[in-house]
Amino acid sequence: MQISAQLKGLLIALCGFFALVISDSTFKSVAQSGVSVWQIIGTFCFASLLCTFIVAWMKDRAKSLVFQHKRVLILRSFFAGLNIFLGCIAFKLLPLADAYAIAFTAPIITTLLARLFLKEKINLWGVLSIILGFLGTLIVSFKIFDTGLTTNNLPHQDTYFIGILCMIGSAVGFSGCYVTVRSASAKIPALSFNFYTMLLAMLPTTLVLMMLDWGLPSLFDAPLFQPVSWMLTGKMIFIGIVATCGMLLVTHAHKYAPASLIAPTQYSQIVWGSLIGYLVFQDAVSLSTFVGALCIIVSGLLVVTHQYLTQRRLSITTI
Repeated sequence: MQISAQLKGLLIALCGFFALVISDSTFKSVAQSGVSVWQIIGTFCFASLLCTFIVAWMKDRAKSLVFQHKRVLILRSFFAGLNIFLGCIAFKLLPLADAYAIAFTAPIITTLLARLFLKEKINLWGVLSIILGFLGTLIVSFKIFDTGLTTNNLPHQDTYFIGILCMIGSAVGFSGCYVTVRSASAKIPALSFNFYTMLLAMLPTTLVLMMLDWGLPSLFDAPLFQPVSWMLTGKMIFIGIVATCGMLLVTHAHKYAPASLIAPTQYSQIVWGSLIGYLVFQDAVSLSTFVGALCIIVSGLLVVTHQYLTQRRLSITTI
């Protein structure tokens, strides 16, 4: 019975991460059509807010959207907003496989942030994961194993490295969000987290961007807001709905399987991302991306495995 429950959790998580890949790839498609990144984010965040509210209303008349643990929620919203905004820019600039490879540095960054802010010790496993993850990031960024391809002749070299930096920043935002919750030990419902993340992170940022666009329009590659076709509007709304469903599915999966089993399923994103990138965007996966992603995945699995073994030893000693 326990095995079937865990299998159910893994399948739900895989579906959730697949939905997130569909959302990311749709975002990349719309962004490449000339629509401002900020306009896409604003539209899909509004759709996500509406979708979350509808689900919460159907569940318990929106009682789960109570604004509790205010400081933690505001700090989480800041880091989550950083994760979303920088991640969206990175997905526009990078091939999907490269973007996901760099995104998977999040467990390594989490280890470093936990050491800095929570004073958690880093053992040999943690050191190895940091070194391996850093090595993988260098391999993906500088295309070390691709013959004839150096840092001087990378396609769109400047935007490529900007994309790499944005994705690293996005991973920092994801890790900061996770560490914030661990530091406060606050249990915030998934619906409440998603709703207030969108509300607190997106609205203030959109207002700032509108003022910047009015005062310094040269900062943006396209008008902040512009009329678009119904097809593109539908795609932007689709991004918000699918992303919300993906996040809720991943959260729901933790009811059936422990986090140590759910976490490795996230790496399925690089498989789907590589496949969609090749079929839809004609982005071939280079040898450097493959080797670098493998190093980053192994480094992340070292962290997950260590956490699982530590929890297991604690559970045995408490019996």
